[in-house]
Amino acid sequence: MGMKELMSKDVEEKLLMVRNVEVIADADVAALYGVDTKRINGAVRNNLDGFPRDYMFELTNSELQYLRTKISSTNVSTMNRNSTKVLTEKGLLRK
Repeated sequence: MGMKELMSKDVEEKLLMVRNVEVIADADVAALYGVDTKRINGAVRNNLDGFPRDYMFELTNSELQYLRTKISSTNVSTMNRNSTKVLTEKGLLRK
């Protein structure tokens, strides 16, 4: 999938504003690439140096609760055993 396809309307609808930064949830990134969320998180975990704080961060419980109640299009779950991660534009588009 190329960069132009990633920046489609579907992606724009999934963008969230968290900590004054536009981000996309890990599950939404996984859906874009057609893989399980655990594959995205595994890639991040196996390459922590490639994902500094300005590329990716974990949502706090209060941020997660807010998103679940206010934004229905977001693919975040409070039932997830792992912390929900969000990627910034830098993290999404990193090579």
